[in-house]
Amino acid sequence: MADLKLCYMDDPLLRETSAKVETVDRYLVEYCERMYGFMEALRGAGLAAPQVGRLERFIVVHRSILPPAGDEVLVNPIITFESDEVMTDEEGCLSFLSVADSVTRPAAVTVEYVDLGGEAKNMEADGLLARAILHEVDHLNGVLFADHLSRLKRKLLKDRVRKRLRELEVEGKAGHIKI
Repeated sequence: MADLKLCYMDDPLLRETSAKVETVDRYLVEYCERMYGFMEALRGAGLAAPQVGRLERFIVVHRSILPPAGDEVLVNPIITFESDEVMTDEEGCLSFLSVADSVTRPAAVTVEYVDLGGEAKNMEADGLLARAILHEVDHLNGVLFADHLSRLKRKLLKDRVRKRLRELEVEGKAGHIKI
């Protein structure tokens, strides 16, 4: 398998809706292991398949924010509950080079998913874990965290990211960053 590449902010792939995973097989398991290592190397809390160029419905979540028996990989995740209570906190995104801004999201969620053993499961999440799951599921639906900001904040955020991309000598509006 080739090295993973991070799709950044203006990559049109990040605006696509991901397809349902039909089969959990050893290739998906191996890919998720690589994706997890990639996310960890970038110091992320989560990573969705579209962020590394794969339009399928699976995400990885850092084990440090999971409950003790929580799964690091959620295949075909579906949010089945969002609390009425909301929380506003700083949120960043690896595809935005971890540039962050305040985003308001539900404080708690329940997510249905399939684990890497093919078993259907539910997970209740609150705080940072809820935020990470919502953020990554948004990616599967072509939604970016910047979409939750006002037009002005979104423009300022994108300007900061573009500046960092120039500093990293990444050219073009869309593309990939290989880490």
